[in-house]
Amino acid sequence: MVVALGTVGCSDSWDDHYEAASSGSGSTLWSAISRNSNLTNFASVLKATGYDEILDGSQVFTVFAPTNDALSASEAQKYIDLYTQNKDKGLKDDDNYTLKTFIKNHIALYNTSVSSYTNDSITMMNGKYEPLNGTSIGGAAFSSTNALYSNGLLYTVNSLVPYNNNIFEQLAATEGIDSVYNFLYDYNVYEFDESQSVAGEIVDGKTVYLDSVTNLTNRMLDILGYIDREDSTYWMVSPTNDVWSNLYTQYEQYYNYDNNTSKRDSLIRVNTALSILKGTVFSMNTQASLNDSANSTNWSKMNWEYYKYLKPFAEGGVFNGTKDDTCSNGILKVATNWNIDPHNTFLRQIKVEGEATRYQKEIANANEPLVVRTVPTNNPFYGKVSSNSFAVIEPATTAAHPEVTYDIPNVLSNTPYDIYVVFAPAIAYDTLATADSRKPCKVRFTLGYNRQNGNVTTQALKAEDGGNYFYTKADVVDTVLVGSAIEIPTCSYGLDEPQCYLRIVSYVLSKETSEYQKTMRIDCIIFKPHEE
Repeated sequence: MVVALGTVGCSDSWDDHYEAASSGSGSTLWSAISRNSNLTNFASVLKATGYDEILDGSQVFTVFAPTNDALSASEAQKYIDLYTQNKDKGLKDDDNYTLKTFIKNHIALYNTSVSSYTNDSITMMNGKYEPLNGTSIGGAAFSSTNALYSNGLLYTVNSLVPYNNNIFEQLAATEGIDSVYNFLYDYNVYEFDESQSVAGEIVDGKTVYLDSVTNLTNRMLDILGYIDREDSTYWMVSPTNDVWSNLYTQYEQYYNYDNNTSKRDSLIRVNTALSILKGTVFSMNTQASLNDSANSTNWSKMNWEYYKYLKPFAEGGVFNGTKDDTCSNGILKVATNWNIDPHNTFLRQIKVEGEATRYQKEIANANEPLVVRTVPTNNPFYGKVSSNSFAVIEPATTAAHPEVTYDIPNVLSNTPYDIYVVFAPAIAYDTLATADSRKPCKVRFTLGYNRQNGNVTTQALKAEDGGNYFYTKADVVDTVLVGSAIEIPTCSYGLDEPQCYLRIVSYVLSKETSEYQKTMRIDCIIFKPHEE
């Protein structure tokens, strides 16, 4: 912790810590700064930004004022111009470049003194942590120290206190990677904070706030990780502009929404960019040893095989060959070679559980609702059936051909999928199932999806022999490949209403009932991106 006024350590006397201010203890920090001929440039920035009034008030601060040798008049004017430009753009004080990187980087709240024993850090008004000792702050040497005034302490420094970018800021400051920053910056927005705002009267049924507090938020950082915050440590792998451009061109094809999709262009841009960026941020606060693997912030136990990278430092690993920039809240790792396989992030398997009613688009010629069976823990098939449950599709009549149609969500366009349907055996629920219920099934499959104009088209899937029918195996969990490298031209990723579906029909003729059963037991449907 820093040493605060009234808590001076060791045996040093008060006078060892605080020099007598020439203007007297009743003077304010602003009064002292404005009268110092060697602080005129710093004073001009304070006055232009309104901080003259703040440092002339009763609130207590510690100010590290750069001398005119450290801050020239022309440099001071640049800070003033930037302050005005940012204010005209509507940026709040907390996010104004001049205030954040300069003024608040030279001021801390409360009194903080130094002595020959000081070896600590101090939190500046912008939230940055700066190393502090008896002779310098952040490497900027003191030319005077511990001058006490009525509302705080004044130091002078012979160079600017360095502003250490966090990862988000470094994205903007690093040449050749601004494509990432520009995308993320577009989602900066101020949101009203009711809990911090001061409520006034209610007019026409609505609260009028005497003081409205807004905070800068970024929806994309909610998804990726808070690389703009100083209280956590992150690593981020960022593509260069060239890598970004190549990846964007490659990934854009996967998000070809049909022409009737609302906000089509926006969806394409957002999802293409997120396909590049999701899986690139790593929290060091929760990260285990990085020697064997690295879990990104998008990794979860539910989908443990995605957004996790093995041997991250080895040849071809996610961190291999990056150029590292140390930031105030971690490391920005700039990558000229992209070592993130899309099959490990967004180009992923889609699984629809057969018992999931929200995906059961239509049921025909079958008993409704579908019966759901659970695999008992003492059953030999326990752990071999997905989620240990499956749907039973029974014919409504002895002559009916029962069918069920499943919506398939989040399908990517122009992606070759291998399509599987997994059938569970009757004995996975009842080891004493009858011989008739243990017979194999004879089924056919129809794939439906939207064309570019939004109209639905269908495709009958063919068996390996070119026929329309597929035959399951009895008494096993049977994973049936019903389509290989099937490409769907339009994307439904992220849409509330899926646009792709798979219809499954049990088509057993009366003369075939001695060999096949009409009842189907659907464990799950899998759309797996095809890999050669």
